[in-house]
Amino acid sequence: MPAGVRLFSEGDAPDGLYGIITGRVRFFADVDGRTVLTAEAGPSITFGEGSMLLEGGRSRTAVVTRDALLVRLAPEHFQSLMSSSPVVATGVASQLAARFALSDDPAAERAPATIAIDATVGIDDLEWFLGQLARTLGAQVVSPAALDEDGDRCRIVRLDAADPAAERVLRQADVVVVLRDADRRPHGLEALRTWWSALDPLAAPRAELVLLRGDSDGRRIGTAAWTAAFPSLIEHHHVRRGVADDARRVGRHLAGTAVGLVLGGGGARGMAHIGVLRALSELGIPVDRIGGSSMGAIVGAQAALGQSWEQILEENDRAWNRRALRLDLTLPTVSVSSGRRARRIFDNLVGDVQLEDFLVDFFCTTTNLSRFELAIHREGPASQWIRASASSPGLWPPVVDARGELHIDGGQLNNVPTDVMRRLHRGPIIAVDVCASQAAMTVQPGVEPPVGIRHLLRRRSADRFPSLVDTLNRCALLGSLKQQAQSAGQADVYLTPDLATIGFSGFARMREAAEVGYRLALEELGHANDAAGQGAGAPAVPNRAIRW
Repeated sequence: MPAGVRLFSEGDAPDGLYGIITGRVRFFADVDGRTVLTAEAGPSITFGEGSMLLEGGRSRTAVVTRDALLVRLAPEHFQSLMSSSPVVATGVASQLAARFALSDDPAAERAPATIAIDATVGIDDLEWFLGQLARTLGAQVVSPAALDEDGDRCRIVRLDAADPAAERVLRQADVVVVLRDADRRPHGLEALRTWWSALDPLAAPRAELVLLRGDSDGRRIGTAAWTAAFPSLIEHHHVRRGVADDARRVGRHLAGTAVGLVLGGGGARGMAHIGVLRALSELGIPVDRIGGSSMGAIVGAQAALGQSWEQILEENDRAWNRRALRLDLTLPTVSVSSGRRARRIFDNLVGDVQLEDFLVDFFCTTTNLSRFELAIHREGPASQWIRASASSPGLWPPVVDARGELHIDGGQLNNVPTDVMRRLHRGPIIAVDVCASQAAMTVQPGVEPPVGIRHLLRRRSADRFPSLVDTLNRCALLGSLKQQAQSAGQADVYLTPDLATIGFSGFARMREAAEVGYRLALEELGHANDAAGQGAGAPAVPNRAIRW
């Protein structure tokens, strides 16, 4: 069967049991009117038996995505085998049970067997990138003629989209990596667009962009122009020339072993994230995608820009000077702070850069007050969206987007957005929840709430009332804390540093918070390395066999 053939559609009457000898098949389901990819299968996999056993219509649409050699067992022969052989019946039942158990696990997705590289970069850059990718994936670089040869090893093949033979490569490829020079405007995409327009969208290989860049300062790369020029791109990656870690990150994304890091909100407690970054660095655990809300979005953005944990700690120490923030107070008709100093802080922390130009793939969340929903941001002005993600209601004014809609702290609805990461990401996920431990918020019975100068004089007394910042942040967490168990269930490692004694506005203790995060992460993630047999100080290459 050539790539692009539809074997059956959702709802069709069963026409037999299929087995794959060579090639690849994708499965799609209709979800609320959208066609959603649910699974992929390769050699030695059978499919289609479930609908025959249930005597109903096909539950999925099956499309050949790589030229395939298949076998099909007609329904009457399948039923005959099932009734005459208990061994066959037991084997089919066991396989179906295992498949259902893995149906919601991204690890069940198979790593690509054939990767095509369409490149316009210089030969030295190309050879360097191919070498790094092959080493990361354990792959072999082959010629198009070798694609017909059987083998279990991952293969990388050059693709010349202007060559008529490109059709054959595209029919064999699981992923097409579009390798381009970030210093140039979008180019060399016309032939690819022509090929893609002729492909069945359900059978087309996954297309991912890799931009080679020569800087690390977070300047504007222009990623948006590239993705607009080739809308079929599913992912994009940034690689600095000569930086092997960047190239290996692309390999992990392709293999489904990339590490995702989710950082939750929590004001000054969020400085514990810096300690976690330090532990990850010392343990050799890479961070390949980052997401966060509120303070987690701030620290995560700095890490995604390529900053070291030391640099992040020093910059935040300077940024959150409490005296400077108090001078930003205003008549509280919209918020107690005007937000002008906060805008300058965020401009200084991340600079004039777009989210899609970050070195490491990144997202942050906000609460869209106008639509009553969580908003996910992967592109657009970084300073604006990170400020919106951290704009605690009542403290800073909402951020207004280009449509006039209002955005506030993403932690209002989802403080640790592991579910968002899981939808975007294949591979292990580490999450950090700095608000899991909460100290009791109490005062002495009968104490009157102080106002004005009396409140300032009682700031350090044992019976003082909580500050406005602590009260507002506590209220903000009420909704998101209810889904803490769900957030933890989406992560492979869910770190909960004990920061109960540090208030949301306790930035004077930020280094203490960072130390707490560091020690917890070093212990918990060190155990994961030990379980993998690598040792606490050895480089950790994520492995989905280790359920972190």
